[in-house]
Amino acid sequence: MFTLLNRFIRNNGCKVPNTRLYHWQIDHLENENERSFIETMFKEDFKLTAEVQHDLARTMLFSETFDFFMTKRFGQVKRYGLEGAEGMMVAMNSFLNDDDASSTAVIGMPHRGRLNVLTGLLKYPSEAMFAKILGGKELPERIPGSGDVLSHLWTDTMIKDKRVILLPNPSHLEAVNPVTLGVARHFINIQNGVLPIQVHGDAAFSGQGIVQETLLLSGLPGFKVGGSVHIIVNNQLGFTTPSQLGRCSKHASDPMKMIDSPVVHVSGDDPEGILRASRECLMYRRQFKKDVLINIDCYRRHGHNELDEPSFTQPVMYRKIRSRDLPGTLYAKKIGLVPNDHLCKC
Repeated sequence: MFTLLNRFIRNNGCKVPNTRLYHWQIDHLENENERSFIETMFKEDFKLTAEVQHDLARTMLFSETFDFFMTKRFGQVKRYGLEGAEGMMVAMNSFLNDDDASSTAVIGMPHRGRLNVLTGLLKYPSEAMFAKILGGKELPERIPGSGDVLSHLWTDTMIKDKRVILLPNPSHLEAVNPVTLGVARHFINIQNGVLPIQVHGDAAFSGQGIVQETLLLSGLPGFKVGGSVHIIVNNQLGFTTPSQLGRCSKHASDPMKMIDSPVVHVSGDDPEGILRASRECLMYRRQFKKDVLINIDCYRRHGHNELDEPSFTQPVMYRKIRSRDLPGTLYAKKIGLVPNDHLCKC
C-alpha cells in the first residue's frame, strides 16, 4: 500500500505555476449586482507604467535577496522563507499602500514569509532579527522571559499614515484568524476604517476547522469588520501531502463559497496579475463590505522548511522547481530591469 501511495504521489506531482492563470470564481454568488460588479472590473484594461513594473520587480527581488542572504548566513536556521511565493509580497504591499479610508491594518499570518514581510514591508530592524537568531530576545531587557520563536515575531508600525499591526501567531497556524477579527472589531468600535488581512496556507485553509468557524461568524452582527481580504499562499503541498490527497474539493479556497464570497485565482509568477487582483479585491470589499480572497498559485522552493529535502516525497515537482528561476528573477528578466547575467538561481 505504501509503495502504491508513493507511486501515486510521484506520478501526480504538483505543477509549477501557469503564468496565464487569472480568473474570478463568481458563479456561486447569489447577488447579481456583485457578479456584475466583478465582471465589469474584469473587462477593464489593466496597463502598468514602467515605473510600477520596476517597483513590482524590486519588491520581489528584495524578498528573494533577503532569503538568499539568510540561506548563506544562517543556513541551519528554520525561517520558513518565501522562495517561490514572492508574489505574496506584491499583494501585501498593495493592501498596505492603498489610499483608502482605513487608518489601521491588522494582519494575521502564519510563519511562511513572515520574516520577509517584517523586513521588506514593515520596517522591522534587521539588526533586531539577527540578534534574535543569534540567541537574543525581542523583549526589552526589563521584561523577564525569553520571547517567542523566530518565525512568530510581530510588530506594530506605521506605513505612510496607516497603522499596521502584524499579530503574533502560535504554531497552530490559523488560530490567529479570530484574533485578527477581534482586534479589527476593537478598532471599528473606536475609530473609522480598519483593514483586516488574513494570510493562509492552502492545506491549513481547507483542513483546519477554525477557518470555517471564523468565516461563518464574520458576517454576524457584533462580529462584522467590513470584510477581510484573504490571501492563500498556495504552495500546493501541506507539509508533504499533495493537494489531491489533502482535500476532496477542487480548490483550496472553496470554503469561501460557504459565505457567498468571491475568489480570484492568479499565478505566483505573474506579479502584474497579483497587483490587479489585489486592487480589484479592495474595490469589491469597499463596495460590498464582504470578505474576498486571492488564491496565489505558487510553490515553496525548499520544502516545509530549509532543513528538509522535499525531493524525497515530491521528486517530479522538485526537479521542475530546481530547474527554474524564482518569480522575481523571472519577472525582472521579462521587463528588462537588469541584464540576465546579473541574476542567478538562488
